[in-house]
Amino acid sequence: VCVLPPGILQALKEENNHARYKVIHLILPNESRPAEGNAGYFEYVSVYFMEDGTLLRQGGYHEFPVICARWETKTSTETYGRGPGWKCLGDVKMLQKMQKAKLVALDKNTNPPVMVSANVQGEVNLLPGGITRCNSLTDSAIKPAYQVQADLTSLEQAMESVRQTIRSHFFADVFMMLATQDLPHMTATEVAERRQEKMLLLGPVLQRLKTELLDPLIERVYYILLRQGAIPQAPAYLNGLEMHVTYISTIAQAQRASMLEPLAQGLQLAAQITQADPSTGNQVNYPRALAEGFESLGLSYLLQPEDGYDLQTVLKTAAGRRVLWRILQAAQIRQHGFVPGDELATAFHCGQRSIGLFLLEEIEQAHAQAYQQMRSEYQAEVTALQNQLQQETEHE
Repeated sequence: VCVLPPGILQALKEENNHARYKVIHLILPNESRPAEGNAGYFEYVSVYFMEDGTLLRQGGYHEFPVICARWETKTSTETYGRGPGWKCLGDVKMLQKMQKAKLVALDKNTNPPVMVSANVQGEVNLLPGGITRCNSLTDSAIKPAYQVQADLTSLEQAMESVRQTIRSHFFADVFMMLATQDLPHMTATEVAERRQEKMLLLGPVLQRLKTELLDPLIERVYYILLRQGAIPQAPAYLNGLEMHVTYISTIAQAQRASMLEPLAQGLQLAAQITQADPSTGNQVNYPRALAEGFESLGLSYLLQPEDGYDLQTVLKTAAGRRVLWRILQAAQIRQHGFVPGDELATAFHCGQRSIGLFLLEEIEQAHAQAYQQMRSEYQAEVTALQNQLQQETEHE
């Protein structure tokens, strides 16, 4: 609740809506410890007060509400940041002055200052089709005071050079290169190297914007929506886990893609060394390299999870398929598990069956035809065993 001072209340009564008062808003960390079960505790205290110290309102925020991103800092101890406009301020002023000179030159070229003869009668009419009366027919009644012959082409070229300098200060060429896939007169290797060079320049800036702008902004919005009930509660198995935001913008993809070149060079070096010494091939984690490469390209959704890859390795062997089949048979996945009159036995069999169904789903995700293959192999083994027993019985 906001309590207004008497002076402001009086101004409202008198409908003095244009009166100005200085109000100070102070946000600072809450150093008091939260009470047990105190739902109204805030991590940050918010205080509104007048210049004379009169308290207007006191509240708080669960997260720091002010997003203060900095483009760059000169030193690690500098509080306030600096933007690229600081570096090109002189060029901007120079471009404005050049533009003003160009406009003046164009104006003087199309509408130059004139000299009027003393023989002119009345006012000079400079409008199109206008008539100006003059007593003399020998001298010009009106003529330009001086001829303006500005070299507008050279001036425009100089202005374009300044514009390019300003664009480079704001990294416009970098963003154009990131957004353009096909660049003329450049090979793919040259494009990749230039992008990597530009990303090295932008790396500290983008990292600071991520930590000071994007991360706190997303966190603030997420928790506001969560407190309002707009986002469903997370599953219990996610409690205590740290969440990370993955950015998929063009710049974020370019940052990840810049890591692809050294990865490819490393794999190429490993291949060359493996040819000379094949025993070194086992020291390279190729599945991990594949995962890193796909993630750099933004194609991580095409990869199987690591547990699925492990299960695929097991399914490639006949022994592995036999073990998994025995586990599925022991889990009795084709039975309902209900035992009349025995709740404990029912719970045991249902839990056993649940594990088997989970394993069956993992197997089908790893290899769609694996279950049918295991079943066929099991039936072939049973048939072979029956034939063997029959032959032994006939011999007896």
